[in-house]
Amino acid sequence: MESEHTPKTSVIPRAQLHERLRAVEDALRNQTENHGNRHTPNSTPNTTPNVEDDSSTHHCLWEDQPVSFEGDSSFRQQTYLASQIEELKVEAAQSPIVVDELETLRGICQSHERTEPKQLRRLPHVGKGSQLQLPPSDLVIRLLRTVSEQSILFLFYAVENRVQVEDLCRRVYFSVDPVTIGEVTLLNGFLSVLLRDIDFDKHPEFDPQETSRVYNLCHANFKSGIETYEVMAVPTFEHTLILSIASLRAQQDGNLALQWTVMSAAARHCLALGYNRKARLATLSREEARRARRLFWHVYFADRGLTLTQGKAAIIQDFDIDVEPFEISNKPERRPWDTSFSAFIEFGRIQSKIYEHLYSPAASRTSDEERSASVVHLTKRLSAWYDSWRSVDYTHAYRKELFQFTFDGLDVVYYSILTLVHRGANSSNSASSITEECFDAARKGLTAHATAFPRSASGGYAALFSYAVWTHLYSSFTPYIITFLHCIRHSDVEDLNLLRSTLEISERLSGLVESCKRQYELCRSLYRIAEAYIKSKKGIAFVDGALENTIHLPLQQPAMENWPTFDSQLEPNAFPDLHVDEWNR
Repeated sequence: MESEHTPKTSVIPRAQLHERLRAVEDALRNQTENHGNRHTPNSTPNTTPNVEDDSSTHHCLWEDQPVSFEGDSSFRQQTYLASQIEELKVEAAQSPIVVDELETLRGICQSHERTEPKQLRRLPHVGKGSQLQLPPSDLVIRLLRTVSEQSILFLFYAVENRVQVEDLCRRVYFSVDPVTIGEVTLLNGFLSVLLRDIDFDKHPEFDPQETSRVYNLCHANFKSGIETYEVMAVPTFEHTLILSIASLRAQQDGNLALQWTVMSAAARHCLALGYNRKARLATLSREEARRARRLFWHVYFADRGLTLTQGKAAIIQDFDIDVEPFEISNKPERRPWDTSFSAFIEFGRIQSKIYEHLYSPAASRTSDEERSASVVHLTKRLSAWYDSWRSVDYTHAYRKELFQFTFDGLDVVYYSILTLVHRGANSSNSASSITEECFDAARKGLTAHATAFPRSASGGYAALFSYAVWTHLYSSFTPYIITFLHCIRHSDVEDLNLLRSTLEISERLSGLVESCKRQYELCRSLYRIAEAYIKSKKGIAFVDGALENTIHLPLQQPAMENWPTFDSQLEPNAFPDLHVDEWNR
């Protein structure tokens, strides 16, 4: 009897259990729906924030302009400090024009430092590596036949010779193994430089229109490759060389913030790869070690070259280096170029020391006696470097005119740096603290500027563009600020005339490079303040200062149709890639 009832008692609880589970599920579902639909005026829906999906979009490195901090040695910060001097706070200086211009000047300076949130430019993300394309192999072969030791690629970039380019071409075009993003990007970087260096008169087999089209392809590929994670984050020789090329080309565009971004990545790559250490290079083949050492010193120079203009410490420190010095060729044609680069390595080293001892956060804690001693030492070192530089013999140099043209405005840079050294002699921000040595260096700097500019302007757009990015922006242009302070201190009309003549040069350059435009705006505000201040002090209606003794060129920009560089097709140009390059195309 019990066995007959056992199945019946086991089936009933199972059925009831299913019913109860179903009832619980329904109750939970109803409760969730009712809770989600219930809102009160003081309640906030429990929703997930709208988070931007970086997997579907990417930042545009070249179009975005992130805020870049600048230290005390930069022109912008020096300008801001000049607007804070006590001489402009006294009642006699508080004319409406002076007050308005001071407010404008401070606004320009501070706008660069504001970190207001802004919508960065975003583009749909497609694997950057998949976008890279190779130019036609037949054109590349023809191009390699034209390459000589005089190419800009070897004179200005960290590329040793044509063999290095040919080796990369073979790896990319004829390799049985898959090529890397770095190799394709580097090849496009090489070719974009070489294509802009073609002399169409000597090589009529190249069609300018076809060459321009291939250049645009290589240039776009190069920029796309740099934006990949691999190039920016993974240390390899190819990636470091890519960033080194990008740093120099960003300087050509006058984009110092971008230059610092790619340069700092290259510097970190060098340290990660151990290119700063002799023991590391000893493990490489002789050829690899030679190329790595050359690349390291190019990155080292770029790292040092921004310490004063950006007011930031160098990433690669001298105490962490024991690699052999930069190798100078014995060829009489190549030797002047290598000698000049070696000299600029030392120049960069001096600039780094100026920042360390006079403008770094640590330097702000030193006494005026210590600062004065540093100024004496650094002035002697800078003067010795300048004398050594002036003795460089470039009689037999490759592309002698290009050599002379490139370094023609070095006096402007030298006196600007010398002025910055003397400016750091004490921690005072008063105009009365400017020493005679500082003002003398500043006046020589502006005079050198007025002398070098007409020579560059007479060479056309390419020469003027080169002067803007290689001379005008390379230094912090402190002489203008010191002359302004001297003008305020002594109410000197001659100083005001010098400021005005220099301002009109800056106005000419402001239409070429965006960074020059910002510098011009700062200089214009300083001039207007000085002019209004002197008028209020002396009660004069105008300041007489003819510019004929300084500038012998019209102030208007030459018509674009007279500048062949603006043509849509590439034209023969004595200084093609180094000085003029549509980086933002």
